[in-house]
Amino acid sequence: MTVTMNQIFTTDVSMAQVVTKKSPKTYSFKTASKVEKKPLTVEGKEQPLDIKGVRCAVKKAKSSYVGSEIKLTDNSFTPEVYAVIAGGTVTYEEDNKTFKSYEAPAVGEEEEKQKFDLILYSEMLDETGEILGYLKETYENCEGQLIGSSQEDDKFFAPEFTITSRPPRGSKGFKIEQVRTLPIELFDMARGIFVGQAERNELRDKSKKIEKTGKVEVK
Repeated sequence: MTVTMNQIFTTDVSMAQVVTKKSPKTYSFKTASKVEKKPLTVEGKEQPLDIKGVRCAVKKAKSSYVGSEIKLTDNSFTPEVYAVIAGGTVTYEEDNKTFKSYEAPAVGEEEEKQKFDLILYSEMLDETGEILGYLKETYENCEGQLIGSSQEDDKFFAPEFTITSRPPRGSKGFKIEQVRTLPIELFDMARGIFVGQAERNELRDKSKKIEKTGKVEVK
């Protein structure tokens, strides 16, 4: 029997979102450039049965899947994301918007880490390079770690976050679904306004039509 498969071709880290559990907030950023994901497992112990020096039976070790470890490389210093993933505190100027300082967690004290969901988007492309939509990956019940980083001449600051996703027992490890658009608006520099992804696609299609026909529709 021939099985029809859905082959989906994706590229780029189109967007990443950190959604906090306590006092829910969503931090969306398009500056991430690399994501590495691997399963977390708990290894069982093999139990052999030896009688008078002869191996008679073996109960094989079983491993349990408990979640995912994710390494996310960003290309900006985003204090709010730092505070959620690594812990610590962000301080603002009097307008409560302009960044003033970031302080890491206190030394020698146990800090309760924030729980969050991590959502990743990648572009789905066809054979002509057109964007068909996006694959959305959701990793629940995440915790981050303190971040190590390096700085080098002629290279931009690019912190690497290590994130552990451990969903509750019985929950699915992660979810991948297809969506048509990104969840936030994009900035149209020509008009100086924010537009949704659907409108942006429409504007792009109209522009291509004008280039091809040389005609502008007037309504």
